[in-house]
Amino acid sequence: MRQILGSRRSNLFVGVFALVAVLLLAYSGIARASSENILVFGDYSSKNQLATDLTALGHTVTNVTTLPTVLTSCDTIWHVGAFAALSSAERTRLSDFLAAQIVAIPTSCPWALFS
Repeated sequence: MRQILGSRRSNLFVGVFALVAVLLLAYSGIARASSENILVFGDYSSKNQLATDLTALGHTVTNVTTLPTVLTSCDTIWHVGAFAALSSAERTRLSDFLAAQIVAIPTSCPWALFS
């Protein structure tokens, strides 16, 4: 019985260690991200702090209330909203933007979504 409990603790330790390693890799990738053109839009005031923080990290940020019609200059889009739902047209534009950005991600590497 003692050997089984020791094995479970060891497996738990390895699992936690692997999770921490993945999170650190993801965080280090975010902290050293290349400069991007980021669009921040929405009706919640905290979007202003987000835009300030992203700018401080070296990104070029456009901070607006409504989603622009043309999104071709954007690398990343952040919606920070609390009071109004996205319109059907906005959902369509965002869906089209995402469809154009999707690249193949190896299924054996799910954390590639964070790179």
